[in-house]
Amino acid sequence: MNHHAVFELQSPFKHKDLKFTLKQTYAEHAIGRLRILVTDEPLPQRAIPIKIAKILQTPKEKRSDQQISTLLEHLAEINPFANELSSQLVKAKDKIKSIKPSTTVPVMRQLGNEKLRKTHIQIRGNYLSKGKEVTPGIPAIFDQPVQVKSPNRLTLAKWLVNNENPLTSRVMTNRLWEKIFGVGIVATSEEFGSQGELPSHPELLDWLSIEFMENGWNIKSLLKLIVTSSTYRQDSMINAEHRAKDPFNRWYSRGPRFRLSAEMIRDQALCFRAIKFQNVWRSSKTTTTKPWCKSSVWRRYRLENI
Repeated sequence: MNHHAVFELQSPFKHKDLKFTLKQTYAEHAIGRLRILVTDEPLPQRAIPIKIAKILQTPKEKRSDQQISTLLEHLAEINPFANELSSQLVKAKDKIKSIKPSTTVPVMRQLGNEKLRKTHIQIRGNYLSKGKEVTPGIPAIFDQPVQVKSPNRLTLAKWLVNNENPLTSRVMTNRLWEKIFGVGIVATSEEFGSQGELPSHPELLDWLSIEFMENGWNIKSLLKLIVTSSTYRQDSMINAEHRAKDPFNRWYSRGPRFRLSAEMIRDQALCFRAIKFQNVWRSSKTTTTKPWCKSSVWRRYRLENI
C-alpha cells in the first residue's frame, strides 16, 4: 500500500543543509522504497490516492453518486480555501465554548424516541402491578385533526389551538367574559363538561370564540370587542323589573356591576402617567419596581411578602 505525507514549513528555510533522520524499529516491517521530494512551491500538490485515481479513470457520465461524493470530499480536503474556512470554523466553535453565559435559562427538551421510557397502565394504581403498555395520544372522544406517527408535546400544542378544536377558544373566551362581567357565559368556568352548567347564550359564545381564533388569538382585540359592546356599556342601575325578571343578570338586562378592581384602576392610572415601568429594569437593590402603596394593600390577597 502506498502512503505519502506532505510537510510545509511555517517559515522559509534559511540554512544551507537539510537533514532527515528516519528511525525504523520494526525489522520485518521496514519501509521498502522511500522517496523525499523537496519543492519551493507555496502549495505543493499531493499524490493522488489510488481510490481517487480509479474514479478519475471512469468517464464522467458513468460515475455513480457515491463516486462523485468521494471526489467532492477529496477536493474539500486539498482545497486551501476550504481548509482555511474549516480552520476558522473550528476556532469559532472553540471560542463559543469558552464563553460563559451571564445567565442560564433552563430549556426543556424531549428525548428521542429511542430514549423514551415505557409507560404502562398501573393496575389499581399500584406501580408494581403493570398492565399493558400505552403511548401518547389525544383522547379518542375528541376530534383529532392532527395525525402523526409519534405524537409529542408539540402535537398536543398544535391540537389545542387547531381551528377544528373549539374547546380551547371557548374556555378562554368564557374566562375573559367572566373577568369583565363577574360570571361567564358558562357559569361554571372551571367545568365545561357534563357536570357543568349550559351556556346562557351559546350562539354568543360560539361567535366570540370564532372571532378570537380568526384574529390570531389576540386577547387585547377580544377584550376591546367586549368592553365596546352595548351590553357592557349599559347602565348598571337595577330597578324592580330587573330584580324580578333577571335577578342575577344572566340575561344581561343591565350593565355589570363587577368593574375593575382598585389595583387595576390604579395600574391603569399609573400607566397613563408613564411612571409605572420607570424603574423596572434598574439593577440597584435600593430601587423599587413598584410604585408606592399602603403596606396593607396586598393583605386582602395574602401577598404581604411580595
